[in-house]
Amino acid sequence: MNEQGSGCSSVLPTIEVLSSIPGTSLKNEQQLPMVGDEKDLSLTAYIVGAFLEAGLSLTFPALRNGLFCLQEAYQSGVTNGYNHAILAYVFTIAGDEEKAESLLKILDQSATKTNNVIHWERAKKPKMEESSSFLPRAPSAEIEKTCYVLLAVISPKIPDLVYASKIVWWLAQQMNSHGGFSSTQVMDVGQILMSSV
Repeated sequence: MNEQGSGCSSVLPTIEVLSSIPGTSLKNEQQLPMVGDEKDLSLTAYIVGAFLEAGLSLTFPALRNGLFCLQEAYQSGVTNGYNHAILAYVFTIAGDEEKAESLLKILDQSATKTNNVIHWERAKKPKMEESSSFLPRAPSAEIEKTCYVLLAVISPKIPDLVYASKIVWWLAQQMNSHGGFSSTQVMDVGQILMSSV
């Protein structure tokens, strides 16, 4: 990982170390939706989130440094919506609800709210994935982003279940006929989500 815009780079172990942690399946950087100058921020947030989910202590150097890096990036201003979503989740599980709440407010302003469901779309939206159902499925990056927002919404001590239910309703419409999603990365986030409920 090279140091770029956010400064999150060499503070964390390599992908190979992360992929050796039980319960993770990230094999390379290409599985994350990379986002310009903030792509290293996405990867750092994913790794810090995995460390927190694994129950590592905040005194663990890579976790502590990674969290510091994310806090610095937050203070400098994060512009990408995907990063807003994953950071909201990571800050929530790290116990920094002030930052998480701030990011959730930004995300709420950019949410698509129709027919009593809530989800998030990308600014430059690619062609919809083909589906045999009458409802076209959203691209996997939008499903993943929406899952991270849902995780941030349901993870605090007092979750907003009404808001969460509107997100769940949209996510349920995106599932395939086998009850899953179209990509492994989305399935990983879905598994985290299911284990949080």
